[in-house]
Amino acid sequence: MKRHLRVRWRYVRWAIIAAGLPLLWACNSRTLVAPDPRPSRTFNKVYQETINRDVDILFMIDNSQSMDKLQTKLATNFPTFMNGL
Repeated sequence: MKRHLRVRWRYVRWAIIAAGLPLLWACNSRTLVAPDPRPSRTFNKVYQETINRDVDILFMIDNSQSMDKLQTKLATNFPTFMNGL
């Protein structure tokens, strides 16, 4: 029984080491740099904007019976929607 525990502990120990080494290596791969407290410069550029009134609208309508009320509401309010556009 003791031999079985010793063998198991050996595998567990190597598993812990194998899992810990990449973590230690990753933490040391980059050096820490002090933050720069000075503000950075910001540029504001003005661009000419053009109005594009071409709009594509896609309606996906569920045709199941549970959506009958919402389909009726859509059909009723569709002219109002089109007038708004």
